[in-house]
Amino acid sequence: MTMRRGDLAQRFGSAVSYDAYARVQPHAARHLTSLIERAVARPARILEVGCGTGGLTKRLAALYPEAAVLATDLAPGMLERAATQVASARVQFMPLNAEDAAALARVGGDFDLVCSSLCAQWFTDRRGTLRRLAALVRPGGICALSILCNGTFPEWRLAHEACGVTPATPTFADEEDLRADWAASGTARWSFESYTEPTQTALAFMRGLRGLGADRPRPGHRPLSAGRMRRVMTRFERQGGTATYRVGYGVLLR
Repeated sequence: MTMRRGDLAQRFGSAVSYDAYARVQPHAARHLTSLIERAVARPARILEVGCGTGGLTKRLAALYPEAAVLATDLAPGMLERAATQVASARVQFMPLNAEDAAALARVGGDFDLVCSSLCAQWFTDRRGTLRRLAALVRPGGICALSILCNGTFPEWRLAHEACGVTPATPTFADEEDLRADWAASGTARWSFESYTEPTQTALAFMRGLRGLGADRPRPGHRPLSAGRMRRVMTRFERQGGTATYRVGYGVLLR
């Protein structure tokens, strides 16, 4: 899955619409926080990658009020929104392209916790970036993340297949690929779950993807004609209009 950094920052720059459409994000942030709480007791230094509008950041600041938290994101609009949501002098916000190895190196290291929620699926070099993030963790610390994986939006794909066309939605990583990403970085535990949003219209589903900045078609996809798209939307609604996310949670002990 490829996406230019500038394009990605622009697509995720509308923080207000992001919060309006985000549903799986709060769920994933809550579950990831519970995993972090069980894995690390009192981290002094925390790095968050892809903080978005601050959903996970707020939870970390409340859970670890004495920790110094560096929350980063590629999109300035997201950082501005997050800064208004988190009232703590211990939390700093900084723009960062986590896939830029030089920029990541300037952040430093020896973090007790490096974490990210529903961001890593957009990395062009997922494995390389995850391993570089793991390298920022001090021995005994942890790296924790949630990520969309293969099995996301099966209902939307099924609606397309029933109409004889291919969906534009991106291809996400398989569970085994994710397990291999951190194989050389430490001891990792992975768990997976399916999160299903309630029934909605096809138009609401598509607007939700657009509002989240997640509607960019996969490379090489040719847009459907209006007639074919209407047939897909009708089929999606007849199936029930639900949207399932397959979410992976990884906790790596360095």
